[in-house]
Amino acid sequence: MLEDILIMGKSDAQKLEFNSIELDLVALVKNIISEYQLTQEIEREVIFQFSSDKIMLFADPKWINSIVINLFSNGLKYSEPPTSIGIEIRQAKNEVLLSVTDKGIGISKKDQKSLFDPFHRGENTGNIQGTGLGLSVLQKAVELHKGKIKVESKLNNGSTFIVSFPCEGTI
Repeated sequence: MLEDILIMGKSDAQKLEFNSIELDLVALVKNIISEYQLTQEIEREVIFQFSSDKIMLFADPKWINSIVINLFSNGLKYSEPPTSIGIEIRQAKNEVLLSVTDKGIGISKKDQKSLFDPFHRGENTGNIQGTGLGLSVLQKAVELHKGKIKVESKLNNGSTFIVSFPCEGTI
């Protein structure tokens, strides 16, 4: 939580570090998920879909790690085992799309309007722990890449978060 608050403060002061390099997003995401799963008590099935075995992108690996961990851990947190989490990466015309899909509690239309506001928590989160900062930090990381994020969700039918990264030239 403290790290998320520091990131939000640095973002407001426009002092977030961003070091873009060319990287293989497929390999990086697979590695991030593999390492994260090692820290979990229960390993969940991850269904990967890639439009290519190697998708190159200019991005900051530290922030990509933050984006992937946030989306994946939320997918785990808001869906019950043994449901799987889907991760798709595909190259489109001028962008690379990363999507993470869960089959969890979903997000109401009302909550979707405030989803990326700091400290906002959905009405249906109940006793699920969280600070309401994760998606705000995620949005900052996406903005650093000049990307966009959207959510598709229905209550009790899961959620899909789609991050689009521009891939024309360098960031």
